[in-house]
Amino acid sequence: MANVQQNSIAELPTCKPAGSPPNLFSVVVPLYNKKPYIRRCVESVLQQTFKKFELLVVDDGSTDRGVLELTGIEDPRLGILRQENQGVAAARNAGVARTKGEWIAFLDADDFWLVNHLQELDKIIASNCDAGLVATGHVERTADQEFPLVTHEFCRIATLDYFSEAAKKMGVVCSSTAAVRRSAFNTVGGFENFRPGQDRRLWSRIALDFPVAVSSKVTAVYCRGTGGVIESMANVTSRKPGKLTLADVTPDVALLAGCFEEKKYQNKRNSIVAYLNSRVHGSIRGALYRGNVHEARSLSKLFISPRLFRFRILSYVFLLPDVCIEMMLVLFRARKLLWKKNSKLTVLE
Repeated sequence: MANVQQNSIAELPTCKPAGSPPNLFSVVVPLYNKKPYIRRCVESVLQQTFKKFELLVVDDGSTDRGVLELTGIEDPRLGILRQENQGVAAARNAGVARTKGEWIAFLDADDFWLVNHLQELDKIIASNCDAGLVATGHVERTADQEFPLVTHEFCRIATLDYFSEAAKKMGVVCSSTAAVRRSAFNTVGGFENFRPGQDRRLWSRIALDFPVAVSSKVTAVYCRGTGGVIESMANVTSRKPGKLTLADVTPDVALLAGCFEEKKYQNKRNSIVAYLNSRVHGSIRGALYRGNVHEARSLSKLFISPRLFRFRILSYVFLLPDVCIEMMLVLFRARKLLWKKNSKLTVLE
């Protein structure tokens, strides 16, 4: 598969022998205070057209008694594990340790799958015997927004340079669409206790040493507005004071900053650098959104060569005094508010 990794995306050959038994999936759902959504989540798994799976809900010390929402579901594939609250990483690891499938599919308790999700994952795996990580497409909706449970006939299954593609689109692999080969999961050591970012760090660790394959077919719905980890961290004001390093950006950046110069990863260096720069850029945007120009300026010094032109321009912007940058932010926010207002008026008309 080495030659496939040279390209950003390449079509995969079929490598699963005809007549082979279907893969056994272990579906792990970490549950913490998601009472309004957990039954919908579990039912979306039990309704899969692909039937060979086990489902384990890990109740991570919930205080809303949400697990009682599953009372009355009589399906031998469903199991429930209760533990004291230890965080989502520990909950997922506990679920993996107590299941036996060759492939572990993850689903957050406030998200749900379309009926063909596991079937599509199985197709991806059949096309790439060496993959360590596979994923399908997803859509984002608010928790109460209706979504038609329809399947899409056309899709493209491909292997990809994970870091290059994730530099362009951070959600190329979503925690509720991903499945990991158990041997790859064990090799890298499972989820680490970061909040947030433990999922992207795992994808990065796997992508360093294993092929990643995806399908463009949308088979999952990622719900916002449910009090998830990203939303609960939105009010974090700033990073630690003082000079910042790449290790201070995000857990996945901290990992890659320590290995992208290693000889064994030289064939992936350019794509890893692109990924690192995209994560730095995202952190700069977050700092500016919070109005922390000092933090954004410090982050702008972390870009690695080669840099995209827009990243070079951004670095030059931070040569300006703080007052100039703050004025630019005021104008940008005013323009954004005006655009939203005009958009609403257009809709009303």
